[in-house]
Amino acid sequence: MDTKEASDKLQKGYHAMVDSVESLIKKEGKSLKQALEIAEDKLKEWEDLSVDEYRHISDEVRYDLHSFGEKLSEAKKSFKQRLEMDSLFMKQSAVKKLSSIAEQTGHELVEIKDTLVNKDVDLESDAIFLEHREHREWHSDHVFWLKEIEMWKKEHHDAGAKLLAIHDAIRLVGEDLQEHNQAIHAHDIIDQEHETLIAKLAKQSDNKIPVEESSEDRAAHEAMKETHENHALLHQQFKNKHLEVMKLVERLHQLLQ
Repeated sequence: MDTKEASDKLQKGYHAMVDSVESLIKKEGKSLKQALEIAEDKLKEWEDLSVDEYRHISDEVRYDLHSFGEKLSEAKKSFKQRLEMDSLFMKQSAVKKLSSIAEQTGHELVEIKDTLVNKDVDLESDAIFLEHREHREWHSDHVFWLKEIEMWKKEHHDAGAKLLAIHDAIRLVGEDLQEHNQAIHAHDIIDQEHETLIAKLAKQSDNKIPVEESSEDRAAHEAMKETHENHALLHQQFKNKHLEVMKLVERLHQLLQ
């Protein structure tokens, strides 16, 4: 039997035991201890499993149940995601079943911990099974890394689309800045024309007796004042946004160098 066939057999046995434990607890109302013992007895009946392989599967289920119960209360969601990739045997269906078992039998998981700590497992001292465990851990890392890479590739694709959108947005902001620039120039011209008028009136009065402005001139000055205040507010908004965006762009540029 090659390595893949042996691995497939262990996976099949693992899932069969998890299914059996879940069924015994949910449908027959067995305690966790009873369910594990019955499921182990069923596994013993498999003719193609050696004693060492049967024990190995049983220990894996117990270890995973203990790990799930220990972490469930503090970080169920995040641990579930990691645990899903931390075992060669554990598919999504097994994670859900282990979670269900752990939720229903949390008080019994302490006994499993004590059993695992005190139990001499021959498989753990066997070099072949130690290597097998390391291979499982490496495979778990590889699966996790590959899933992360797939996620990153999608995010890179999305980032490219966002950068194009950012490029268009910056272009539009540039057009708005050009309009703001032209509006300021126009306002400055009107302001200077009004200043010239005021200077002439002042000169005519020989700078001793101020010449009274017409109501039209005064109204024009008030309008220019309001326009200036609006431009000042708009300019500050442009400035704040510009500084923030340029800071982020520069930060991103440095990160990608």
